[in-house]
Amino acid sequence: MGYLLRFIKKLFGIDGTGNQSSGQAASDPVLSPDLDLLHREAKRLSRDGLLLHEEGEGEPIAYWHDLEPDELCVGFRHGDRWLHVYLDDEEGGRVESGTEPIRSDCPLHGEPYRFLPHLDTIFKQGSEAVEAFLAANDWSRDDSYNDHFPGPTAAAYERLWQENCPLYVGEVEAAIGPFQMPWPDDDWDEVGGLNLVLWTFRDAEPWVEVYQTQGGWIVKQRIT
Repeated sequence: MGYLLRFIKKLFGIDGTGNQSSGQAASDPVLSPDLDLLHREAKRLSRDGLLLHEEGEGEPIAYWHDLEPDELCVGFRHGDRWLHVYLDDEEGGRVESGTEPIRSDCPLHGEPYRFLPHLDTIFKQGSEAVEAFLAANDWSRDDSYNDHFPGPTAAAYERLWQENCPLYVGEVEAAIGPFQMPWPDDDWDEVGGLNLVLWTFRDAEPWVEVYQTQGGWIVKQRIT
């Protein structure tokens, strides 16, 4: 386990997978000021959510169905309602709300998890110190992160983010409450400021995302 993952354990008090832990890191790595800035911004912006697994205890909080167009894909609890996600054949879908789950033979259970933001989120929502860091590297808030970003700092945080991102964690069926993943679609202007309430991984591709808007929901099917 590299120093970045040890640092995130110390920073959040977690075990490296997002779960709370009472243990301390074996050593306290010395970080550059810029990398320390990104870690502090990540901690400020981080959010709590759930990883969904087939194995678990208690009442399921979601039910997996299918990825076929016009069929129910997944249903999950959202507050005191159940949201049922139906896919279409145009990389979108719709959400129907109900008071009861539509059960299947694949119930999913939740594991508490702390999600870290991608660099694009830190760039766009970070403090004035982040804006100064970007300006010093001839980068703007509106520029997405890529391999051309100068120096090793952003790349080091990107590796840390990948350790935390549920897409790379493995054995996860879906996630509730994660951050947006940067996709080649480049649709940040449409969904970047919205709340990503569900992201599915089971049987991908496609990966299914459900965003909450002021008046409803947006469903995205992501295909690489």
